[in-house]
Order: sequence, then C-alpha cells, then structure tokens
Amino acid sequence: MRQVLRKTGFFLSGLMMMGLVAAGSAQAGLLFEWSYKNSSFNVGPTDVITLEATLQVLAGSTDSLIGGNLFQISFFGHSDPLNILDPYVFSSSSIFSDFAGQTILPGESFMFTFGTLNPRSGVPVPVGDYASLGASMVFKDASGSDVKFGGVGINPLDITVSNVGGNPIPEPSTMLLFGSGLAALVAWRHKRTRTS
Repeated sequence: MRQVLRKTGFFLSGLMMMGLVAAGSAQAGLLFEWSYKNSSFNVGPTDVITLEATLQVLAGSTDSLIGGNLFQISFFGHSDPLNILDPYVFSSSSIFSDFAGQTILPGESFMFTFGTLNPRSGVPVPVGDYASLGASMVFKDASGSDVKFGGVGINPLDITVSNVGGNPIPEPSTMLLFGSGLAALVAWRHKRTRTS
C-alpha cells in the first residue's frame, strides 16, 4: 500500500508540475515548490520530529515570493498503515515567523522548519509504521490571489516508531562468564595476599 501511495504521489506531483509549467508559459506569476529535507524517519516512542524543508521559487516565475504573504499550511493525516495525527500533535508555530521579512527571488531557495510532530500529551507513541498523505503551502501573490503547492500525494511522510536504543538485557551465559571471571580474579588476589 505504501508503494502504491508513494507512486501515486510522484505521479500527482508530476502532473501538478506539468500544469505549473504549462500555466507558466501562458502566465507565469508566482511559481514555487517545496519539499522536506527527509521524508522518512526512524524514531523512538518519545522522540519529537522536526520537519525541515526547502522552498524554491522556480526560475520561470515572474514574481518573487514575499514571506509575509504566507497564507496557509495544511498537513494531511493518513489511515493506512496508521494515521500520523492519532499519536502525534502537529505544530507549525514557527513557520510564519521563519518566513516573515523574507523575499525569495526566482531561482532562489529558502530552508525553513515546516513544523514539528510531538507525542500527544507526552504519551509515548506506540511502536508501528505511520504515514502522512502530504502537505501544502499557500501564499498570496502580488495580485492577492492564492498560489498553492502541495496537497494529497505531495510531500508525504513515513515514520517508523521502534524501541531504538535502550539497554540490552544480558544473556545468562554472559553473566555466568563474567561472574566466573570475577570469582577467579578475587581468588587470585586472595591467594596473592596470603603468600606475601
């Protein structure tokens, strides 16, 4: 299912880009795209996930992107394998301040934090595979119209939560070997102090 979803996302992304290029040749305006730095995560049950991303204003754009014109962001959950928004709370509190005062010219890119995923109410996330259908960003262009990049199938996330790290439980044979070595060391030391 994950493979089909990812292929569908790439297909939709390709169609959207073809639409942007076609629209760009007739009336360019503001053209941009963005993506996560990492789209797959292997984390522990209490880890906070920071979603770093890069936005690029396409070279064919006739408008610059004014960061203060960030209008809306959306983050879409998923039901198969598991909805990412059940055990996590998505927070985008810093994205608007990250973009404030930024002007990104055609051909330039800008790195930012899209948001964070925090375990809901501080409760450890159950072990399993989680997914997001995608995400989107909407900016206002120079005319005040909405310009969007993203949506379902674009910028999906895959998160695997496992019991990473931790202390391994020693095997009985390891403990026996360690104990017998320690006993031999104590006996040798005791024998050595008797002969002195």
